[in-house]
Amino acid sequence: MRKATTHRRAVLTDRNFILIEFPYDRVMIDRVREIPGRMWDTVRKIWIAPLSNTAIQVLDKNGFRFNKRLRQAQTTLEQPYKAKPLDTTVLPMRLYRFQKKGVEFIQSRKGRALVADDMGLGKTIQALAWLALNPKVAFPAIVVCPASVKLAWEREAGRWVKDRFAITLDGHGGDTLPMADIYIINYDILSPRKVKGVVVSPGWVQALIKLNAKTIVIDEIHYLKSTKTQRTKSIKQLTASVPYVIGLSGTPIINRPVEAFEVISIINPQLFPHFFSYARRYCDAKPGAYGWDFKGSSNTEELHKVLTSTIMIRRTKTEVLPQLPPKQRNIVPFKITNRIQYNHAEADLIDYLQSKGLDEAADRARNAEHLVKTERLKQIMLEGKIKGVIDWIANFLNSSMEKLVVFGEHKSAIKEIMKHFGTKLSVQIVGGMSTAQKQKAVDAFQTDPNTRLMVANTKAGGIGITLTAASNVAFVELPWTPGALVQAEDRVLRIGQEAQNVQIWYLLAQGTIEEDIATMLDTKTQVLAQVLDGAKVNEDKSILKELMKGLKAQKRRDL
Repeated sequence: MRKATTHRRAVLTDRNFILIEFPYDRVMIDRVREIPGRMWDTVRKIWIAPLSNTAIQVLDKNGFRFNKRLRQAQTTLEQPYKAKPLDTTVLPMRLYRFQKKGVEFIQSRKGRALVADDMGLGKTIQALAWLALNPKVAFPAIVVCPASVKLAWEREAGRWVKDRFAITLDGHGGDTLPMADIYIINYDILSPRKVKGVVVSPGWVQALIKLNAKTIVIDEIHYLKSTKTQRTKSIKQLTASVPYVIGLSGTPIINRPVEAFEVISIINPQLFPHFFSYARRYCDAKPGAYGWDFKGSSNTEELHKVLTSTIMIRRTKTEVLPQLPPKQRNIVPFKITNRIQYNHAEADLIDYLQSKGLDEAADRARNAEHLVKTERLKQIMLEGKIKGVIDWIANFLNSSMEKLVVFGEHKSAIKEIMKHFGTKLSVQIVGGMSTAQKQKAVDAFQTDPNTRLMVANTKAGGIGITLTAASNVAFVELPWTPGALVQAEDRVLRIGQEAQNVQIWYLLAQGTIEEDIATMLDTKTQVLAQVLDGAKVNEDKSILKELMKGLKAQKRRDL
């Protein structure tokens, strides 16, 4: 910092504009022009710039004398990332080092931050860990997220914030909230819904505003790229008087800087208080025939520097790869939409099994019949969760540029997914395809950047093919043998490459036999824990018989 001179003054107004005064100096004019959004006031004959970290750095470096308000803003905005180390040993589980650093970054930014890590690096965990480490000030808290991950948030909240009660909000909204510490709501039901100007469902936003929440966590915050959408307006209402706001997104600036403005202003309104100044500097704003065009981009490196020095922390998977295990498994729960139908079908299966004797030979003889009846129950379960699964896949593809391999057991699942995403975005491998057809699909997935989704039958696509263009695998349905599961997971592993990380997502229907199947694959064979340690796996051992025994002893669910 150069010694301040009385001839150069910088005054921060109560509207967060900096008034910049100095005697005419050609060199100094060029330096002031480095400040984002600076403008020349032709009336007062001074430069004006919105408050930003870059503005403070440029003015301080060139010896400007700051008024008290600007000096205080400098302390807030320009504090280096030197957060006090947090004692994360009090958490119920261990964080990776980069996750701990992320939580400390949120703390250093006084609970207003954008965590923009790559998908799969635990943004959800970092937000929940911050809540858990700030019990006196962080609650009640609200989590706004896509519908497809709402139950996953509830599950993770139960694991990381054990002494707090989390609930998901459903339905069309209302005035009264149930008692809870963490409210989890999807974007779709937050705002009132109107049909032909008439409100047909009130949404939950007004009830949540009355809650006087202390923290708002906004998952996939890039959903708020447009100022005109009702969801953006509702979130801005919700966050208007909340002290702590944590945004999560792997792609906060998707295509154009103009789409990042609302995200930035929700987290830190002071960073760029005026849209037009921001747009002129970063959106290559140009006057057009029908008004200003903000669809371009300019000074993007500067924008990235401003964000990372103030509100944003971002780590790519490549940067933290040495800290990650070869495989990370994630459970994504879904509510089924046909609960009554499923419960009836499951009760019929339990009655059937309980009517049979426990003779081992008889069980073996009826194995085929058991399989048919169980597969029918799995199909009903699949019908109830397929819409949620498709929403989850769409959210994955929209939230990152990574590719995804999806495995299923039934033709109906693969057909529904392919029908939704189409052949321009996705390819498939199913039974009955020739070797040449399979290879064509593999080549497209491996080499075409626009082919981002592979949908495969576990048997047809789980063995003998290479899908290393992806590092994410999702199971719409689980196979009967642990060997088949591991074989399918390994399609994306790069042989001979030590440093790699594969994210595996199990898309499970909550409160169904699918959870029983997952538990058995995990605990009975210990594959999901031991395969990483090189334990020998019996690839032919089916868990069907174990499932049948469990169902025989099971009580009916409420119909």
